[in-house]
Amino acid sequence: MRRHSYKNLDVYKRSLALSVKILSFIDEVRPFRLAEDLMSSSISVPSNIAEGSQRGSDKEFTRFLEYSAGSSAEQATQLTALLLANKLKHIPLQEYINEAEEINRMLHGLIDSLGKSN
Repeated sequence: MRRHSYKNLDVYKRSLALSVKILSFIDEVRPFRLAEDLMSSSISVPSNIAEGSQRGSDKEFTRFLEYSAGSSAEQATQLTALLLANKLKHIPLQEYINEAEEINRMLHGLIDSLGKSN
């Protein structure tokens, strides 16, 4: 069984850093349901990378990376909704959207590379 070192993955580090940035302003997000959904999708990205890396097979790791990619797309959508609603003007939402989209691309690249190694 092969385990991956998630703490060394750039995609893990970047997704965790984005989660922390979102956590710093989450109390300002209204409605509260959107805040809950955004925090959930944000923390889901690095959490699924970490969990999947410890599952022992590339197939299982890939499944959890796919969950992370879905959460990353969800996160970008929620941030986009805030941006389009003209909320939180003092927060660089477009920068965070761009980062979520780049993380998503990185996740798909990792998924593709794992598929090629099988």
